[in-house]
Amino acid sequence: MSVQFGNAFIISAVTWQQFKNTVNTNSSSVQYDDDGTQYTIFAVDSPLVYVTYITKGTVPDAPGYSQAQNDSNKADFENNFKSRCNLPVKLFDTGDDRWVYRLGNMTSTSSLELLVSTNGYFEQQSQGQRAVVSTSASDANPAGAGAKAVRITFLNSNYQKKIEDVNLNGTTAVATVNTDIRFIEKFEVIKGTAAVGKITLTTGSTGLGEICSIGAATTDAFLCHHYIPSGSKAEVIEWSVTVSDDANMKLKAQRWFSGSLVDPIFLDLDNMVGIASGSRSDLSRTFRSVPLQEKTYVRITSTAGQASQTTVRARLNVWEDALYVSGSG
Repeated sequence: MSVQFGNAFIISAVTWQQFKNTVNTNSSSVQYDDDGTQYTIFAVDSPLVYVTYITKGTVPDAPGYSQAQNDSNKADFENNFKSRCNLPVKLFDTGDDRWVYRLGNMTSTSSLELLVSTNGYFEQQSQGQRAVVSTSASDANPAGAGAKAVRITFLNSNYQKKIEDVNLNGTTAVATVNTDIRFIEKFEVIKGTAAVGKITLTTGSTGLGEICSIGAATTDAFLCHHYIPSGSKAEVIEWSVTVSDDANMKLKAQRWFSGSLVDPIFLDLDNMVGIASGSRSDLSRTFRSVPLQEKTYVRITSTAGQASQTTVRARLNVWEDALYVSGSG
């Protein structure tokens, strides 16, 4: 199948480098077609269509365009772009993996500032092998009546995103296969029912120490945060909070300045006060654009305003896309 552009579009044929610069500026969705001999790579910014071509084999005679340049462009496209192409053109379409939604849930009796999550989150300073263990023998695969398997979505120290699924073995710790687990993006049950016991992702491979956990009778660690992988850019679209009593809420991120990572950068905050205990108050903010850089961390934190029990629900919506970096082409 080949790509055909109708009369309704203005076609702008550009070099690979010009194409990357354009889609990076416009945040356009990159599409491509492969007819077996060449890649037709394009992005729609109606009525404009930006298009570039990369030959898969020997380059036909083309003044000013060498085989070496084509092969460099081909390697760049296949290694850094191809896997993120042909996603929905319209932003925020349902099912689009670029739409990141995180839900936080916590009950706090502490005056400490904490990530909105079920049982806390302890970020690790280095990558390593981890383990998963439950406080109940019923969380086991295949015979357990509770959770049977969990998924760890994580990033290593290079901010490369990975996934590992682990079959549970009750109160016996199960070591992970991956040995480069550092930043935990999500920790969730993917097989069985809700956890019977507390399921913990541990700092080591023997079941000791805690990074985060899934509470009994739930299926998620409810980590209201997001790590932006290497080679990605992101924008905070919206954050919202529901509290049952006074709480100081913060939307925090990180930013790179001259090669140094600065933490925290406050994107927004609100002190929700004057709330009668046991009642309900909401906060919701939508942004035109709050940019986030690659290899950074964004999260929602809460500090309860009293020692009594405070329930906090938080929601974080982020749009994440490929970071189209400059290079030859």
